[in-house]
Amino acid sequence: MDPEPLQRGEWERQSSYNPNLPVRFLMYLGTLWSGWLYGSDDLDVYGTRLIELPVPRFVVFYNGTEKEREEMVLRLSDAFPEAIRDKSDIELKVTISLLTTDMGWCILFSKEHLF
Repeated sequence: MDPEPLQRGEWERQSSYNPNLPVRFLMYLGTLWSGWLYGSDDLDVYGTRLIELPVPRFVVFYNGTEKEREEMVLRLSDAFPEAIRDKSDIELKVTISLLTTDMGWCILFSKEHLF
């Protein structure tokens, strides 16, 4: 495996607030990792060797009208029943960054790494 650095960023642009983004990104991640792992003869998820995974980062650039704060974090655990939420063995965070006109749309088309 040769991602440089060992990090995988997934991002999208949204013009409306969606509290289900962590669920969607979990589904995207499963699909991406399945294709990557099962598409390689060198990686065996049933083997005894630990497979080093790319560190996922999830970012949404928001340009909607509800601009309460410049950045917020949605968590997958927010979708779990509140009474047992702390019992979960999984968490996924999605950072929502406000895309202002000062930044311009050029950030979305930049050739530089976003993170």
